[in-house]
Order: sequence, then C-alpha cells, then structure tokens
Amino acid sequence: MDISSQNFEKKQEYLKENEELECISLHILHDVEADTIIETSQLLIDGTTDIYSSQFSRTAKINKHRGTLRCHEAEINILDGGEVHATHVHIHNCLSGTIYAQDVIIESVEENLTVFASNSITVNLINGSHNTFAIDYKNVPILNSKLELIQHDINRLMNELEEAKKHNHSIVSKISAKIEKFEQDKTSILESYKIAKITLNGVVNENNKVIFTVNNTILEYLTSQQVYTPFYISTDNNTITLQPTTTKTKF
Repeated sequence: MDISSQNFEKKQEYLKENEELECISLHILHDVEADTIIETSQLLIDGTTDIYSSQFSRTAKINKHRGTLRCHEAEINILDGGEVHATHVHIHNCLSGTIYAQDVIIESVEENLTVFASNSITVNLINGSHNTFAIDYKNVPILNSKLELIQHDINRLMNELEEAKKHNHSIVSKISAKIEKFEQDKTSILESYKIAKITLNGVVNENNKVIFTVNNTILEYLTSQQVYTPFYISTDNNTITLQPTTTKTKF
C-alpha cells in the first residue's frame, strides 16, 4: 500500500492533545498526541501515535503506532504496544502490541505480540518469545460485526422471500440467490479455520504460542527453537490435528 505520494485534503504538523479531526484524507507530519480522535478515509502519519489516541480510516500508513487504529487496510512501520483492528495488516517491525484482522503480514517480531486472525498470519522473522499467533474469527471484532450484518440481511431477505412466495413469484429466485450468497459469506467466516494458515519463517524461537480455534475447541502449541512448515488444521475421521504438530483432539 502506497499512499505517501497522494494529495491529501488536509496536512498539518501535529495533532495536539484533546483534538478531534474529521476529513476525507489527512497527512500528519509529526506526532499524534493523547486523547485525540481522527476520522478519515486515507491517513498518513509520519510520526508516532500516542497510546491514548484513536484513529478511524479506510486505509492507514503509520510510522510508529502506540494508539488504537481501526481501518480496512493498514501499513505500519513500527508497532510499539499499539492496537490494530483491520482487514489486511502489514507491519514491518513489531515490538509489542495486539492485532485483530483477517490477514496479517509481519516482517519481524520481538516479544509480547498477540495476533488474532481468521485467514492467515505470516511472520518472516521472530527475534523473541512470548508471542501468540491465533486463528480465531471470534476474537476479531470486525468479523463479528460483519456476521451480525450478514445475519440481519438474511433475516430481512427471508421475510421478503415469504412475501414474494405469496404475492410475486417472479422475484423468488432472485431473492433466493441473494440469501444463498449471504449464507456462503457467513460460512466462509464460520469455517475460516479450514483453510487458514500460520506461516512462521526462519528459525522460530521457543515459547511462542500457535493457536487454532475450531468451533469451541482450542488447539494450542508452544514452539521450540526450530524451523517449521506452515501450521494448519487437518481432519481425519473424528480427529482434528494441528499440523505439522501432534496436537490433536476429537470432535
């Protein structure tokens, strides 16, 4: 994601303490201070976000993040104890923090990072330990909100379908097709663990957790110092296995 070369509606040096700012696109040249709120569609911050700051944006590119970011797509140079809620996240260096997303790519990780994702987690270098990498859509708030919206649409369409069957048969198939599409979207989230992967490249240090949640069953593995092929879930008869480990459970 490259938004640094784009023209921004608003550009300013700092976002000072207690300031709230809403605009279409925003470029902050230095730091974002405490108790600030940003609402925008495109966000570029060259400095550091304070731990008590909040950012809401469709796309965001931040140099050093310590606050709370909610967006669709994020690129962060350094995550230093911050919190990220997004669909797609790319972070270059994680010192610590928490990430909730569908897909996460991290270049390097130190310690005390927690990642919850539904589809994929890829880490190219783990320098430390006590990190948690978990596949569990239930711990990704944006996905729970999406499920609620999907269910709302399904319920609405089911009512429309009943009315169409009584009064307008010509649109029954069209409504049924919409319901089927929403059901597929719902299933893709609920069963995301079936195709999800956690890829930890290079030599992985010991005491890093890998977790897959399958329905209400948690499969957890603690790494040793070695190289791993990608982690994923396999099913055989009545057994669920966290590959490439021997961690398994019955279902």
